[in-house]
Amino acid sequence: MKDTVSYKLLKRNWEQKLGDMENAKLEGVWREEDKDPLAYTFCFKLVTQRGKEQIVFVYLSEYKGNLQVGFTSKLNTKELLNRTSRLVDLILDNVNLLHKAFDELKRVEIMYPKHYISKSILEERKNESKGIRVSDIRDKKELIINFFEELKRKKLPEVSYSDDERRSFQIRGRGSTSLGKLLVELGISKEFNATKVSKSYHTIYFKDDCYNSHLYTVLDQWESFIRNEIGFQDCFSNRYFV
Repeated sequence: MKDTVSYKLLKRNWEQKLGDMENAKLEGVWREEDKDPLAYTFCFKLVTQRGKEQIVFVYLSEYKGNLQVGFTSKLNTKELLNRTSRLVDLILDNVNLLHKAFDELKRVEIMYPKHYISKSILEERKNESKGIRVSDIRDKKELIINFFEELKRKKLPEVSYSDDERRSFQIRGRGSTSLGKLLVELGISKEFNATKVSKSYHTIYFKDDCYNSHLYTVLDQWESFIRNEIGFQDCFSNRYFV
């Protein structure tokens, strides 16, 4: 299908749509005429926090009925990956400016490159990096004890588990070591296994002889409590089989 929009008009339309991007300039956007059926390339000049200029290319094409996105640069730093990912978001939000067929392909599936960083991942990393202060954990000591006492008395719905199923409680993030040690101190956990490997999960071994319900069902309650009341989002009851 022949593109009737000239190169200059296409670039001007995208400059207007993208607006004034901080430390970023659209150098060009063009259709890859030798590729079929649809393929476009964006060229941006980004200025890093250290003041260095970097050229970044973003590619969009149709691939087996899906919208495929890619981007490259010579310097794949965390800053450039984040910023280029946001450029990808802006382009996809207005992809109908390139060709209306892209808008239809987007509704089917978008194939992102493996180094694309979504906004949800950024938010998760942001929450994880915040962590929980030791003082905040200590301030919730009474809340933890009250929840524990209530949970011991509660009769949760019965769930059947296979004989070879096992559960472990995993947690990570700044402050998780302090929480693990506090749970042992309060007699809620029998053991806390803290790993020294960066960003790895720690294991909390909850006592299993003090509840009116099956421990595996109890672990789901602890997961909800630790997430919502204590503030650790990266924790879960890990299921495995032996």
